[in-house]
Amino acid sequence: MCFQRAIIGLSGGIDSALTASIAADALGPENVIGVGMPGPYSSQGSIDDARELAANLKFRFELLSINEICNAARSTLAPVFAGLHADVTEENIQSRAAGCS
Repeated sequence: MCFQRAIIGLSGGIDSALTASIAADALGPENVIGVGMPGPYSSQGSIDDARELAANLKFRFELLSINEICNAARSTLAPVFAGLHADVTEENIQSRAAGCS
């Protein structure tokens, strides 16, 4: 069975750009949707890059915030993180939340 459509998570980085380019080429841009999923650690530049990529490749782009998912994860993990200073761990929660979305 071949894929006929794709939804691609766009971060603004080279890995998602390459994946999106291959998908648009293989399936046609009308069969690709790019989804930006900004969270508390996302830069405006990453969001703008993702939107521009979708425009350049001529496929639909949606922006769906994962802030609530990140907040729920932090709340759930609060007892484990009690007394610790915030660090890169919280940023990694954002990437995991995007993968679950």
